[in-house]
Amino acid sequence: MASVVFQNVRGAPQGEPVAIRGNIRRLSTIAKRYGNPARPFMVSVIRDGDPLVVSDVTVRPRKQWPKTLVGKTDTVLITYLPRGGGAQGKQAGKQIGMAVAAIALAIALPGIGAAIGLTGPVAALGGLVSWSTVLTAGAAGIPVSQSVHLKRARRPEEPA
Repeated sequence: MASVVFQNVRGAPQGEPVAIRGNIRRLSTIAKRYGNPARPFMVSVIRDGDPLVVSDVTVRPRKQWPKTLVGKTDTVLITYLPRGGGAQGKQAGKQIGMAVAAIALAIALPGIGAAIGLTGPVAALGGLVSWSTVLTAGAAGIPVSQSVHLKRARRPEEPA
């Protein structure tokens, strides 16, 4: 009896194998019935005795699905592809930009202090504080650096 096996791109199982019911033989019908339409996937037909791996020989392009018949002892392997995006993908550019800005600010801070007349230990202390922020961000992650710089930027001035 033919069956359908689900896996992700890494080959990890994604649910239990399902036995194909009835006289369904056409690959397009099997893919439509058992594949999740909300997720991108590719379909392979593994002939009896072959290993359950995705290869150039086993993968069937979508155009061939209506013409491909599945034998009674074959296995249809549905491999779900990564969707990508999500919160990580949308925020990645912003995080990279903030990291570059944090490093640029840390490098420029001692020079800015000297330009406005801070010299000696005060300018050196500003340089140490900014470099420690960069090192902390490198060790603990970029969001730490972002929050430190945002707090400094948003801190209201105290009345004199």
